Amino acid sequence: MKQFRTIGRAAIASIIATSVEFAILPVLIHVLHVRYWIAFASVQLVANAISFLLYKYWAFEAREHGAIGVQYVKQLVIFGGSWGLNTAIPSLLAYRLGVQPVLAFAISNVLVYLAWNYPGNRYWVFRK
Repeated sequence: MKQFRTIGRAAIASIIATSVEFAILPVLIHVLHVRYWIAFASVQLVANAISFLLYKYWAFEAREHGAIGVQYVKQLVIFGGSWGLNTAIPSLLAYRLGVQPVLAFAISNVLVYLAWNYPGNRYWVFRK
Protein backbone atom coordinates (compact mmCIF):
# COMPACT_ATOMS: atom_id res chain seq x y z
CA MET A 1 0.00 0.00 0.00
CA LYS A 2 2.83 2.39 0.87
CA GLN A 3 4.38 1.78 -2.57
CA PHE A 4 1.16 2.93 -4.28
CA ARG A 5 1.09 6.07 -2.14
CA THR A 6 4.72 6.78 -3.07
CA ILE A 7 4.05 6.28 -6.77
CA GLY A 8 0.97 8.48 -6.56
CA ARG A 9 2.76 11.26 -4.74
CA ALA A 10 5.74 11.09 -7.11
CA ALA A 11 3.38 11.31 -10.06
CA ILE A 12 1.62 14.33 -8.55
CA ALA A 13 4.98 16.02 -7.86
CA SER A 14 6.02 15.39 -11.45
CA ILE A 15 2.70 16.68 -12.76
CA ILE A 16 3.18 19.90 -10.79
CA ALA A 17 6.73 20.35 -12.13
CA THR A 18 5.62 19.44 -15.66
CA SER A 19 2.69 21.87 -15.43
CA VAL A 20 5.15 24.65 -14.74
CA GLU A 21 7.18 23.52 -17.78
CA PHE A 22 4.06 23.58 -19.96
CA ALA A 23 3.09 27.01 -18.66
CA ILE A 24 6.50 28.44 -19.57
CA LEU A 25 7.21 26.50 -22.80
CA PRO A 26 4.57 28.10 -25.07
CA VAL A 27 5.66 31.56 -23.94
CA LEU A 28 9.27 30.81 -24.81
CA ILE A 29 8.37 29.30 -28.19
CA HIS A 30 5.43 31.40 -29.38
CA VAL A 31 5.94 34.75 -27.67
CA LEU A 32 9.69 35.05 -27.22
CA HIS A 33 10.52 32.90 -30.30
CA VAL A 34 13.27 31.03 -28.51
CA ARG A 35 14.78 28.13 -30.47
CA TYR A 36 13.00 24.89 -29.63
CA TRP A 37 16.02 23.12 -28.18
CA ILE A 38 16.82 26.08 -25.91
CA ALA A 39 13.21 26.23 -24.73
CA PHE A 40 13.10 22.46 -24.10
CA ALA A 41 16.33 22.61 -22.11
CA SER A 42 15.46 25.78 -20.15
CA VAL A 43 12.07 24.78 -18.77
CA GLN A 44 13.58 21.64 -17.32
CA LEU A 45 15.90 23.63 -15.06
CA VAL A 46 12.92 25.16 -13.28
CA ALA A 47 11.10 21.84 -13.07
CA ASN A 48 14.18 20.15 -11.63
CA ALA A 49 14.23 22.39 -8.57
CA ILE A 50 10.49 21.96 -8.03
CA SER A 51 10.53 18.18 -8.40
CA PHE A 52 13.59 17.70 -6.16
CA LEU A 53 11.96 19.54 -3.27
CA LEU A 54 8.60 17.81 -3.71
CA TYR A 55 10.23 14.40 -4.01
CA LYS A 56 12.46 14.83 -0.96
CA TYR A 57 9.96 16.36 1.42
CA TRP A 58 6.70 14.82 0.26
CA ALA A 59 6.67 12.05 -2.34
CA PHE A 60 9.50 9.89 -1.04
CA GLU A 61 9.28 11.16 2.55
CA ALA A 62 13.06 11.51 2.70
CA ARG A 63 13.14 14.57 4.92
CA GLU A 64 15.07 12.67 7.59
CA HIS A 65 16.85 10.18 5.30
CA GLY A 66 20.06 11.01 3.54
CA ALA A 67 21.99 14.23 3.33
CA ILE A 68 20.35 16.80 1.10
CA GLY A 69 23.65 17.61 -0.62
CA VAL A 70 24.36 13.99 -1.50
CA GLN A 71 20.79 13.47 -2.65
CA TYR A 72 20.91 16.58 -4.78
CA VAL A 73 24.14 15.49 -6.47
CA LYS A 74 22.58 12.10 -7.21
CA GLN A 75 19.43 13.80 -8.41
CA LEU A 76 21.52 15.95 -10.74
CA VAL A 77 22.76 12.74 -12.39
CA ILE A 78 19.15 11.66 -12.93
CA PHE A 79 18.30 15.17 -14.08
CA GLY A 80 21.26 15.20 -16.47
CA GLY A 81 19.98 12.07 -18.18
CA SER A 82 16.45 13.40 -18.20
CA TRP A 83 17.57 16.78 -19.49
CA GLY A 84 19.47 15.21 -22.35
CA LEU A 85 16.65 12.84 -23.25
CA ASN A 86 13.93 15.50 -22.89
CA THR A 87 15.90 17.83 -25.15
CA ALA A 88 16.94 15.27 -27.77
CA ILE A 89 13.70 13.29 -28.10
CA PRO A 90 11.30 16.22 -28.63
CA SER A 91 13.85 17.96 -30.86
CA LEU A 92 13.98 14.85 -33.03
CA LEU A 93 10.20 14.59 -33.05
CA ALA A 94 9.73 18.29 -33.85
CA TYR A 95 12.57 18.91 -36.31
CA ARG A 96 12.69 15.55 -38.11
CA LEU A 97 9.15 14.21 -37.86
CA GLY A 98 7.21 17.49 -37.83
CA VAL A 99 5.43 16.85 -34.52
CA GLN A 100 4.14 20.06 -32.93
CA PRO A 101 6.79 21.13 -30.36
CA VAL A 102 4.61 21.14 -27.23
CA LEU A 103 3.14 17.72 -28.14
CA ALA A 104 6.64 16.37 -28.85
CA PHE A 105 7.75 17.57 -25.42
CA ALA A 106 4.71 15.95 -23.78
CA ILE A 107 5.39 12.59 -25.41
CA SER A 108 9.02 12.72 -24.36
CA ASN A 109 8.19 13.69 -20.78
CA VAL A 110 5.94 10.67 -20.29
CA LEU A 111 8.45 8.22 -21.74
CA VAL A 112 11.43 9.62 -19.86
CA TYR A 113 9.54 9.82 -16.56
CA LEU A 114 8.47 6.18 -16.68
CA ALA A 115 11.76 4.75 -17.91
CA TRP A 116 14.31 7.02 -16.20
CA ASN A 117 13.15 9.63 -13.70
CA TYR A 118 10.88 7.67 -11.36
CA PRO A 119 13.07 4.56 -11.10
CA GLY A 120 16.24 6.61 -10.63
CA ASN A 121 14.80 8.86 -7.96
CA ARG A 122 12.91 6.13 -6.13
CA TYR A 123 15.60 3.49 -6.03
CA TRP A 124 18.82 5.51 -6.06
CA VAL A 125 18.43 9.15 -5.01
CA PHE A 126 15.86 8.80 -2.22
CA ARG A 127 16.46 5.18 -1.25
CA LYS A 128 15.92 4.62 2.46
